[in-house]
Amino acid sequence: MIAISDNFSSRTTTEASDCFADHPLWRFLFTAKHASWLLQVEIFFSIPARRLLKRGAFSSEHDLAQQMLAFVETYNQTARPFNWTYTGKVLAA
Repeated sequence: MIAISDNFSSRTTTEASDCFADHPLWRFLFTAKHASWLLQVEIFFSIPARRLLKRGAFSSEHDLAQQMLAFVETYNQTARPFNWTYTGKVLAA
C-alpha cells in the first residue's frame, strides 16, 4: 500500500520514522517541500472538509461514506476545473 503525504516537519521526526519502519507493507511517499501549490487535489479535498466534514453529524462509518458519496455526486453536477493562479514568483528557500 502507498500513502502520499506532504513534507510537513512532523513526518520527519524519529517517532514518525519508527512508525513507518513498523509498517513494512506500507510505502510512504512525500511531496517536495514548498510544492503544496502544485497539489490541486488538496483544493478538492478542502471543499468537502469545509462543507461536509467540519460540521457534519454521522451515525456510523457507513453513514459517513454515504454522505461523502452524495456530496461528490452533487458537487460534480456543477464542478469546473480549478483555475491556475500561480504567478511564477520565485519561492524563498
